[in-house]
Amino acid sequence: MSRISLFFWGLIAFISGAWLAADSLWVGPFGYFSFRAVFVQYSGILAVVMMAVAVALVLALRLRVLEPWLGGLVR
Repeated sequence: MSRISLFFWGLIAFISGAWLAADSLWVGPFGYFSFRAVFVQYSGILAVVMMAVAVALVLALRLRVLEPWLGGLVR
């Protein structure tokens, strides 16, 4: 497995572990809507983290097209 794949799976595992430690999944009564609400929040957190990583990777590419607009080092 490549280092990038390991990074993404590790990030998902870390976020999942942090979410499980912080969430109150087991406190409320177990029903469909409480279960659904908790996992909608979980999928939202995963989506936000993955989008942030994707934006960081695109900015790390330092594309010549975007550099003049963002005030980068390329002239």
